[in-house]
Amino acid sequence: VCTFLVLNDMLKVRDHLHTIVRLVADEDPTIAANATQFVHHLAVKQRRHIGNLVPPLLPQLSSVMAAEPFQAAMRVLLEKIEDDKAIEGLIDKLCGRFTRYVDARSASKDATNKRAMAHNLAFCCLLYTSDAADEEDSVDLWGSGVSKKKRGDKRGMMG
Repeated sequence: VCTFLVLNDMLKVRDHLHTIVRLVADEDPTIAANATQFVHHLAVKQRRHIGNLVPPLLPQLSSVMAAEPFQAAMRVLLEKIEDDKAIEGLIDKLCGRFTRYVDARSASKDATNKRAMAHNLAFCCLLYTSDAADEEDSVDLWGSGVSKKKRGDKRGMMG
């Protein structure tokens, strides 16, 4: 019912998308499959705008999900963004937010949340820039260490 309402523009998903994307990494395979199917249908319907939904999702998901389920959920969403221009714009938006979260050096809960957010932002950027996201390599996001790779380029380009 909710899928029907959202896909027919009777219900706006923007404010609740984090709840659905979070379910992509649910332990129950039926729930995870249904959430994945919803994300797929949403991506088809919102093909041009799916990338705009990602930046607000990151802090919402980062605050409630551990790294591994976060990465699984975001992979499903991010792999639906296929247009090179949309990917480039998304990477620019994510990298622009990155500096807000990297100077979290204290042991406070806020600093821990900021470090988690920085790690999650880096993960999302690396999905599009290199195969390093699968290898947990680090990359200098301020220098020329990150180059965008084209779809199908299996090498991953590190400057």
